[in-house]
Amino acid sequence: MKRSILSILTVFIITLSAIAQPRLSSNKETHNFGQIEWKHPVTVEYTIYNKFETSPQDTSYMFRDTGGIPEITLATCSQNGSARLILYAK
Repeated sequence: MKRSILSILTVFIITLSAIAQPRLSSNKETHNFGQIEWKHPVTVEYTIYNKFETSPQDTSYMFRDTGGIPEITLATCSQNGSARLILYAK
């Protein structure tokens, strides 16, 4: 019984370690920030340089050339869904 519990616990820990790898994907690149320890958060700061509203059907903001500079795009819709707020940050 102890051996079974230990085996299950070992598999669980290995699976959790494999899932919790710190990676951030932006602009089709993957950035590895190293090992981030549990309960020791890491902060990454971005500066918002463009903010605008567009229609919910407009998806052109998703496809842009950043010249290889890592950037993020935040998109959210208004409460009634009539507009989409877009934020560009780097």
